Amino acid sequence: MTEINGGLVKVQYASLDDLFAVNTDDRVRGDITVQTIDGKYLKLPMKSVDAEVEQKIRKTSTTKIPQKKGMPPLEQMNEAKYNALMIAAATDETKTNINWSSPELQKKVGAAVPNPEFIVPKILSLGGIVKATQFIVELSGLGQDSMEEEIDAVKN
Repeated sequence: MTEINGGLVKVQYASLDDLFAVNTDDRVRGDITVQTIDGKYLKLPMKSVDAEVEQKIRKTSTTKIPQKKGMPPLEQMNEAKYNALMIAAATDETKTNINWSSPELQKKVGAAVPNPEFIVPKILSLGGIVKATQFIVELSGLGQDSMEEEIDAVKN
């Protein structure tokens, strides 16, 4: 029992049945309007990414820089690559035919290879990339507010 406003309220915690009811194949979805490199605006359908996908993108975007003997290597993340790969992974293929790895887009933007890390920055403005990435992070349950709340909870 928990006391709320002077009265006792029974708290109902999640159960195993609640966990079985979670559709692990579904994702949180939403649309975001972002600016392109030429100043126009596109409405992009996005979906949340899970921890496994985000971790893979983080690993792909991080390089290890060797240090002096006996010192562990420094890790440096390429944020531009991370953002582009997040946008590509989170583009909702159920609502659009956008393929950030398409050879046609590669040809249009003059990229060396058809990879999102080279294509996304040639299509979306810097602000559009940042806005889309922040939206994906929020869809995935890692918004700035939730992070601040978690930090405060750990402090207390």
